[in-house]
Amino acid sequence: MWHILFGLSIVFLFYYFTIFIKWRKNIYNDIEKIPGPKTYPLIGTLYHFFGAQRHDIYRILAEITAKYKPFYRMWNARIPEIHIMKPDHVEQIMSSSVQIRKGSRYRFVKRWLGDGLLLSDGAKWHQRRKLITPTFHFKILENFMDVFSENSNILIDHLETKCDGVGFDVYPYITHCTLDIICETAMGVSINAMTDRNSNYAKAIYRTTQLVIKRIFSAIQQTPLYPLMESGKAFETNLKIMHDFTDKVIKERRKLLNENPLPTENTNDVDFTMKKKRLSFLNLLLDKSYNLSDGDIREEVDTFMFAGHDTTTGAICWSLFVFANNPDIQEKVYEEVKNVLHDKKVPSCISELNEMRYLECCVKETLRLYPSVPNIGRSIVEDITLDGYRIPKGSDCIIHIFDSHRNPEIFPNPEKFDPDRFLPENSIKRHPYAYIPFSAGPRNCIGQKFAMYEEKTLLASIIRSFKILPVDTMDSVKLTFELILRPVDGMKIRLEKRTDYFWSKNLSSYWNFVPFLRGESIRHISNFIRNNNEIQTVLSIMERFNTRSSRNETRTSRGKTDRKWLGDGLLLSDGTKWHQRRKLITPTFHFKILDNFMDIFTENSKILIDHLETKCDCEGFDIYPYIAHCALDIICETAMGVSINAMTDRNSNYAGAIYRTSQLVIKRMFSAIHQTKLYPLMKSGRAFNQNLKIMHGFTDKVIKERRKLLNENPMSIDNSNDVDFTMKKKRLSFLDLLLDESYNLSDSDIREEVDTFMFEGHDTTTGAICWSLFLLANNPDIQEKVYEEVKNVLHDKKVPTSISELNEMRYLECCVKEALRLYPSVPAIVRSVVEDINIDGYRIPKGTDCVIHIYDAHKNPEIFPNPEIFDPDRFIAENTIKRHPYAYIPFSAGPRNCIGQKFAMYEEKTLLASIIRSFNVLPIDTKDTVKLVFELTLRSVNGIKIRLEKRVD
Repeated sequence: MWHILFGLSIVFLFYYFTIFIKWRKNIYNDIEKIPGPKTYPLIGTLYHFFGAQRHDIYRILAEITAKYKPFYRMWNARIPEIHIMKPDHVEQIMSSSVQIRKGSRYRFVKRWLGDGLLLSDGAKWHQRRKLITPTFHFKILENFMDVFSENSNILIDHLETKCDGVGFDVYPYITHCTLDIICETAMGVSINAMTDRNSNYAKAIYRTTQLVIKRIFSAIQQTPLYPLMESGKAFETNLKIMHDFTDKVIKERRKLLNENPLPTENTNDVDFTMKKKRLSFLNLLLDKSYNLSDGDIREEVDTFMFAGHDTTTGAICWSLFVFANNPDIQEKVYEEVKNVLHDKKVPSCISELNEMRYLECCVKETLRLYPSVPNIGRSIVEDITLDGYRIPKGSDCIIHIFDSHRNPEIFPNPEKFDPDRFLPENSIKRHPYAYIPFSAGPRNCIGQKFAMYEEKTLLASIIRSFKILPVDTMDSVKLTFELILRPVDGMKIRLEKRTDYFWSKNLSSYWNFVPFLRGESIRHISNFIRNNNEIQTVLSIMERFNTRSSRNETRTSRGKTDRKWLGDGLLLSDGTKWHQRRKLITPTFHFKILDNFMDIFTENSKILIDHLETKCDCEGFDIYPYIAHCALDIICETAMGVSINAMTDRNSNYAGAIYRTSQLVIKRMFSAIHQTKLYPLMKSGRAFNQNLKIMHGFTDKVIKERRKLLNENPMSIDNSNDVDFTMKKKRLSFLDLLLDESYNLSDSDIREEVDTFMFEGHDTTTGAICWSLFLLANNPDIQEKVYEEVKNVLHDKKVPTSISELNEMRYLECCVKEALRLYPSVPAIVRSVVEDINIDGYRIPKGTDCVIHIYDAHKNPEIFPNPEIFDPDRFIAENTIKRHPYAYIPFSAGPRNCIGQKFAMYEEKTLLASIIRSFNVLPIDTKDTVKLVFELTLRSVNGIKIRLEKRVD
């Protein structure tokens, strides 16, 4: 027996000796020709890291690299490692379609990330890459801006609590924000990591990367004994937390898809902007046709959750660090961001991000100095030659991104933070593999555009609100390589609240310009304003205040009919009071402020679309109440700062009361008996008072709630630098101004302005939108042109999200203008003549009412040939040049023109684009059958009936 065992031992020894000789001849001898540290059996060169603490790993590796760079070898136990950093060497590996296998180091994260996109190779990698790549198409990325913006706002709110002058670690704040973003954009679920600051998942990722890097540089931890060690047990504990989390995400998403199935083969109906409907890569993986097990899905989810938030966290934190230590560069970034965002706190569209070119240079330079992934490993699958040395198959090639980015031949003075390196003219002749923060070649990062947009959004938001001050410096910060590049002790900075908003200042600050408006020297204010755009804005305000228009601007005596309802507000007042109120409210509609209301237009458009989807199976319905409730929600939220949810509460008494009251008012105007003192005793008079009570009760409630909110969260009207126009609780609306004690307005004064605004701000836009839909339904060829334009602008989005998108919809705007020509929201307006005038040789005495027929003026055949034809081309720029300026007046004209016309046009275009994008609008009523009625606004007697057909394009 012993003879047999002895014989077998000899055979095994001979076998392993033969393998050793072969290994030494084919691998060891060639590798040892390359310069590098001394090698010992079994442990290779890992002895350098014996006893090393987490912060020592970077220092030891840096010392070895400094001694042997730019090309050297090490041994990870018995696995040879070739370390490269020259662009030519990097290109030889990264550009290859063969050398795409990940290095052996990555085996330590295989239990965590599985065989997903990061670690797989061959056919499986190609299949998964092909599956996931389309998720990051630029048309889809644009739809994620809402999520970036919303989470940026939440982040800013959290950071505002740290503006106490004390340094703090910003790393966990950014980590939780990026985790929220990646879950919401890619997974379609919210985990609210910023609210739940003790996220176990985020902590588990952080601890696991520490454990993995420690294992890579420890010979004993690479043995089968690892699960029994303290580090191995900690790894398993954290692995369970992460896998449980991703299992939960998959389970919730699968449940949601089962309840609301998505047609993944035909995604025309899918709205990428809505969490419940977003077609993410997780949706694709859950599709049965891909035949992926839960294990397959989890490995892709784990890969994405790690790669999608930890790397961007690093990039953002290092950017904040270098900004803090380079205040001159930070100031240049701030000026750029301010010029792009104006008064907004956060970017809201990709076009804004694309304008922030210097910020992008700064991010790129940060990623040069501090690449999120400092090195990556590839396994050599075919023998290659580098610098005359044979690199045998089976070797690991470690690509030093960190050191490659600090090559002084390519980046002079490489330790200096200089964003100008990435100006286009300075990048043209650079070696394509000299700068590789997102890897390069076939295995480059598919999410790099996503990452750049996310990083720019968060950085722009932070820079816009805060000045970043240093705690750590480039000399004192200690680096550690833990799969990604981190600071050992976190990223400590200080924040100082910025207080230099121009347009966010309370609108009462315009009174600072009064000396100038009276004709005093511009030098009195030249130091207050900052640039030509601001000067131009101020001068336009001055011109409006100084214009001495005709005194024939007093409202008619017919206004007495509805004065009990709207009081002596902006619509009905005249003289000094009108000038005062107009002056007060006009700046609220400046284009810089309107831009901030797009979120509200967008959110309410989505709700409207959801409601209208329920009508796609009916033969026809009245669209008017749907649009009326949506417009009411919008005007309350943008101008009043409160939500009334009229679309959800479809039986809104307020909307019904406005409708009924306008009917009663117009009836009274044309009835002699209704204009007597007996009116309150009549049925109509009693109905009028009942509806009046509803409307006044509503506005009293709005005023009361807003006053309570302002008392709980006081805003300085004299210095409102911290006011955010985009947030309901902080928006400085004209109601906030009216509530300010310095204006000395009574509750009835305030109510008359609120009632005026609530009526004018939703009933007129409702009419414009409904008549536009009516005309588009009856002109399918024009509707199709509008649809093509909207689709080309929005791509896969269901609703517009930025004013720049609305501005691209030029043909839609022509259609709205033509609809307002045929069916002006206000068909006639009246002025009381306060001085004798002559018209066509006739003397019109003082005291006469002048009724201006907008409806009929718009149908003048001398100006609008074939006036009954719906022809949007009338409003193409070249067709309007020679038109009389008062031939088309849907928003009135002159000093008393509608101050909210820009607001109205943006709202109308948003809702119409959203409806046309989702539905084909079909006619029920025609121009011949619809019956018109003049009830303060132009309405159809029996509503606007249409049919909707879901688009499946």
